[in-house]
Amino acid sequence: MALQNNNFRIVIIEDDEEMRSMLERYLRMVGMETESYPDTANLDSLILEAKQPQIMVLDVNLPGENGFVAAARLRARSSAGIIMLTGRSGRDDRLLGLSMGVDHYLSKPVDMPELESVIRNLARRLRGDTQGGQPEDGGSATSQPHWTLDLASWTLTAPNGNAIELTSAEYLMLLPLLEQPGRPNSRDIINARLGKPRLGVDNRSLDVLISRIRRKIEQGTGTPLPLRSARGTGYVFTGTAQVIGNVSP
Repeated sequence: MALQNNNFRIVIIEDDEEMRSMLERYLRMVGMETESYPDTANLDSLILEAKQPQIMVLDVNLPGENGFVAAARLRARSSAGIIMLTGRSGRDDRLLGLSMGVDHYLSKPVDMPELESVIRNLARRLRGDTQGGQPEDGGSATSQPHWTLDLASWTLTAPNGNAIELTSAEYLMLLPLLEQPGRPNSRDIINARLGKPRLGVDNRSLDVLISRIRRKIEQGTGTPLPLRSARGTGYVFTGTAQVIGNVSP
């Protein structure tokens, strides 16, 4: 599932080759356009390119120029989103990063679905857009009853106004589906977000989880969740939706 507007580019600057490769593999698997570098040697050319990186995932402890200096230089010359990804989780380091215009500060070891969620939320904010997507017929998502997912409270509100709190697994699974209604998510991608191994051909555990979520939401809100099986692909949200609120930095 690609980011909305198709061309959002994620640039990863991380000197640890294994970590860099892992980040890039995961983000590409969930549909993001990525490129990666071991240091900031290419930062100036990236800033000057006509197609600037919209979101930079930046390590702090880099060879040569450290991440704090790079973030300050990037912020002075670009409107790109900046996510600091580092083992330095102390309060002073965090405040220093945020004072330099960093949008989010995540500590290692990073939780991949959390990073994905932060990137998608930041991408939406950079576009100045709070809508989770448009219906496939091209109509306005706000012109008809819609489901609302609140990022801050992990609450899903049905079109009838009834709301229900989600668990972390339910939130991680539903967020990308509600962000882009009408676009299927594969079973393997959904399972990866939940931190589970790749599904075998006959493994029905994901179907059981989705059946349980549908039942919980319908019982809690009085409205069936329009989540459908996409034959040969995975699952797709067929209603209209909006995603509101912010993930805490």
